[in-house]
Amino acid sequence: MLKAVRRSKQSSLSVNIAIIFVGLLILQPVTGSQGKSTLQDDENARSLLVKVASTYANLRQFYFETLETTETLSKGFKRSSQVRYVTAADTEGRARFSASSAVNSDLAVFDGSIHWNVAPFLRQYTRQNADSPTFTDDAHTDPRVLDARKAALRYKKRYAAVATRLLNARFINDEKSKRQVSVEASYSMPAGMPKGKIFRRYWIDTKFRLVTRELSIASIANSNTEYPTRVEQVIAFSSTAIGNDIPAEAFVFTPPSGAELVEQFGVTSNSVSRLENRRAPQFELQGFDGTTYRSQELIGKVVLLDFWATWCKPCRIDLPHIDALSQEFSSQGLVVLGMNTEPRDRSQTFFEHQGYSFPSLVDLDATVSRRYLVRSIPTLVVIDREGKISSYLVGLYPEERLRSELSKVGIR
Repeated sequence: MLKAVRRSKQSSLSVNIAIIFVGLLILQPVTGSQGKSTLQDDENARSLLVKVASTYANLRQFYFETLETTETLSKGFKRSSQVRYVTAADTEGRARFSASSAVNSDLAVFDGSIHWNVAPFLRQYTRQNADSPTFTDDAHTDPRVLDARKAALRYKKRYAAVATRLLNARFINDEKSKRQVSVEASYSMPAGMPKGKIFRRYWIDTKFRLVTRELSIASIANSNTEYPTRVEQVIAFSSTAIGNDIPAEAFVFTPPSGAELVEQFGVTSNSVSRLENRRAPQFELQGFDGTTYRSQELIGKVVLLDFWATWCKPCRIDLPHIDALSQEFSSQGLVVLGMNTEPRDRSQTFFEHQGYSFPSLVDLDATVSRRYLVRSIPTLVVIDREGKISSYLVGLYPEERLRSELSKVGIR
């Protein structure tokens, strides 16, 4: 754990704020708090946001600890998440980025000469020199490996753009104080995005012109339905430091206990044994018919996840066997779910043409695939009734092997 950030004798900032998040707050319209009507433009509020943007644009040394609470709402759909972030950088080029939630975690550190990345689920970490092509060649990308120097800019970039696409802004008078003010603002949508509205409320430290909390509400048009998608987000800064107050240990990497140093992340013979009996990563995805499948609601059943693609020849050989197992053992509590990262229309057309009976879920941004560390397909994961991984199979296996793996969790 990083130590609490404290104020130094220099003029650098260290703010530790205890945030009490009231659930009702996120439901209040940004333009209607305290019964106020339409948002009126205030040149002084605009000017402050421009100064805030300049502050972040010129930051060279910073350390932020935050909690982001996000809720996405649409007709018949609701998704919530909480993620804790640590982002830090200094003038020596060092950087740190970590993100942790109930379903996933990432850690990347650059200590000035070595890039370190951790995959907690696999209990693996990588070590790469600063001149590694992974971090010097823009055409070379590995979504499992983060460049801490870029990831650490999360809030620097966000608030350096606080005055970009700004339509109007105003102070919330009842929130004013000598040390902190509150500003409400509305924005136009980014170019290329669907029609919509963005409202944000910022709590701003007036001495250092830094954001201490943000409430954001975006309403985005949905091309598939008349109902818009509403995204509500609270960003609460629990620790902030700039200048010389950054904790020295922020740029020190210590390998997690029991973690294995590997050249690249992936399921190896060593890691497979460590995956077994571990809690399976959670997921919440929709099937082709719009039904939402949540891993937490499947506790008590045996789940077989099949990561596949339409272009994968071994997958095409495997799918009929998977479908047969689904039909044969559904009465025993077996739930078979496909996982596909292709556009819905492509995977749905293929699936329906083949006449498969089990549902396949749309993992378009590969979030779930990354959580399960899928590097090649087909990959099959058997999850027992307690929600733990029983088997992790990469590649094509005969049906007899699949039946054997299912028998281990009482499906026979």
